[in-house]
Amino acid sequence: MEYVSSSPEETFALAKKIAAKLPALCSDGLTLCLEGEMGGGKTAFAKGLLAGLHYAGEVTSPTFSLCNRYDADITVYHMDLYRLSGEDDLFSAGVLDHLEEKNTLSVIEWADRANGSLSGSMTIGFSYGAAANKRIITLPAILAEGL
Repeated sequence: MEYVSSSPEETFALAKKIAAKLPALCSDGLTLCLEGEMGGGKTAFAKGLLAGLHYAGEVTSPTFSLCNRYDADITVYHMDLYRLSGEDDLFSAGVLDHLEEKNTLSVIEWADRANGSLSGSMTIGFSYGAAANKRIITLPAILAEGL
């Protein structure tokens, strides 16, 4: 399912709505792979997810830390793989350590850099629309249902 966002605030609001569905899907751990070009809305989406999971603190991009942990309604690991260059980097950085924890959500920006190492995950795509401010967000059916 595709959604068109006209602003970071709209992307944030969409993610906040989706967040209501996530605790029920995270009993065995859930990984959301956020893929798309730089400036596509991945971090705004992650911030909206955390707001929807009642995290009130500041949410920052984990570009340099690789992984930020947030204690919200469920534990959220927000990761950014932009600086990694392959599967060896994933293992040495410990990025995959959290993916199978029960009752957790892993939100991974630039997940395509994992080269297929994130099996069992859901992918959310971000691409530019026809106008400069438009973003197309592609959601899996289970997350788009009822929005």
